[in-house]
Amino acid sequence: TPLYPRRALRLRRPGEVRLEVEVGPGGKVLQVAVLEETGQWGFGTAAREAYREARFSPPTLRGQPVRVRWQRTLLFRP
Repeated sequence: TPLYPRRALRLRRPGEVRLEVEVGPGGKVLQVAVLEETGQWGFGTAAREAYREARFSPPTLRGQPVRVRWQRTLLFRP
């Protein structure tokens, strides 16, 4: 779960971040890119840092785990 940026939380600012995440066959996040974010409140940084630490179960193809890339939109609401 991403940490809500302190300044945005204090001012009760909502935010939205669209990310592209690449996960390797072992479930480790290889790359996180912020595609869009609202305002200059630090939502993109918070989302990127949270996803870098995450671990996933990658999909399989013919029984073998594969690298996958997907997009996700995160909503921040105070």
